[in-house]
Amino acid sequence: MLGGMAVGYDGYYTDPASIQDSDLEDGISTNRYGRVTERLPQITVSSNQLRLGTLPWWYHMDLNVINNLDKGLNIVGTDDDAFVRGFDLYQSLTNQIKIGERCTLVTKFGLGVGVMEREDDSFNFDLPTGATFPFVMNGQKIDDDIIGLTLLDRDTFLVGRKTFSLKDVNPAFAYGDIDSKFNTRISNALSHYIRWRFREGTNDSLGQFYENIGALKTRDDLYNFRNSENWIESGLVYNLIYPRLTANVSLGHNLQGEGDITPNELRQYINAGAGWTNDRNTLGLNGGVGLQERQLRDPTDPNEFQQNSLTYYLSGRYTPVHKRFYASTSAYFIQNKNSDPLGGSPDEGNLDSRNDSNIDFTVGKKLGTKYAMEVASRYRTNLSTNSDGDSKGQFTDTYVRLRRDFHDVIGTLSVGLNDTGLSKDDESNDSSYQVRFDVQFKKPGQKGLPPYVRTTDLYSRSKLGAFETGG
Repeated sequence: MLGGMAVGYDGYYTDPASIQDSDLEDGISTNRYGRVTERLPQITVSSNQLRLGTLPWWYHMDLNVINNLDKGLNIVGTDDDAFVRGFDLYQSLTNQIKIGERCTLVTKFGLGVGVMEREDDSFNFDLPTGATFPFVMNGQKIDDDIIGLTLLDRDTFLVGRKTFSLKDVNPAFAYGDIDSKFNTRISNALSHYIRWRFREGTNDSLGQFYENIGALKTRDDLYNFRNSENWIESGLVYNLIYPRLTANVSLGHNLQGEGDITPNELRQYINAGAGWTNDRNTLGLNGGVGLQERQLRDPTDPNEFQQNSLTYYLSGRYTPVHKRFYASTSAYFIQNKNSDPLGGSPDEGNLDSRNDSNIDFTVGKKLGTKYAMEVASRYRTNLSTNSDGDSKGQFTDTYVRLRRDFHDVIGTLSVGLNDTGLSKDDESNDSSYQVRFDVQFKKPGQKGLPPYVRTTDLYSRSKLGAFETGG
């Protein structure tokens, strides 16, 4: 065995040569960047809600055909990259039952089938010659625990005590779901709802594979897979026309059994928020607070725990009726309440449990009918300290953006300064510059340059039917 004596890891044995003893408290270098999303292409065909004659039933269909990049487990490397090709066909029937003058029950029954095939059924791990298994890939020794990706062979790895391999993924999949919402209109401004969402499908699909290992970003980056879920949710919604006030309280609980909970999955939440806009919709203020419980690491992992987090935000915007200039600001904060069993409090910068804050400010000016200049700044911090007691993880990004309206698309050229504070090697500022160009297609109904703000009609529930309002 390489490196001499084996090191125990919860019943498994790993190669000590794979363990890194280097101090990683300063995190990953800021010179490393993740690869961009590649959808070459993703085509979506979707129908409206089509009523079946005079019956209280509506039919809906959507078809997604994809040729998208899967970045694998290492988003900054290319060895485990592969394209995923296939389709996802989903059809549903929605039924609406009106109960009295104030209550409505809307229930959707859906069925989906598809094929998603990865062109390479291996992550192609870069292992040293003569490596023996089990092997910890880029492992770290924290106290007496060895933490890392534990490989049982070249394609099979551990998440908790469970084994996973791409070779076990079946390209074909099927699923069915039910989404039922009971809405009660308490008054003209106040309504209450209770909702149950349930979906069950084949458990060997590519989407379920990534959810089971805790790769939640895959649903944003590769494809928004419709994976298994079971949720009960309830809330109060308040909409007042004059003054223009909105408020809401919502809570939800994950009904899946302990054996079905996956790493990073949300277990329960409670949120409250409020907003106000003036009559001309030129000035708006919003705020909210939320408490959530999330599963960190697989429940079978000896170091698993539930992270309780408090989130709160404030935001404001000002856009005159002529929209020749605009300004907005927002602040978002996360405070984690639980410490990692491996050691370290939320103030010590662990990627899973650190505290985060983001403060944004944007001001823009339109230049004629085709151009707009914008200055945006963001301050972010993980509110952490290193072993020397020095603050770290504080970043300031400032961008100057020039936008151009090309009728159906918006082109943006951005020049930015990224300031990560004092260098860890000397007292100078550690800064870098970035130049970006992006193109964004407009949505139907959007004209000219952003921001797109509706100022003609005030919100009125009387303009919506029972299917939209549920009451």
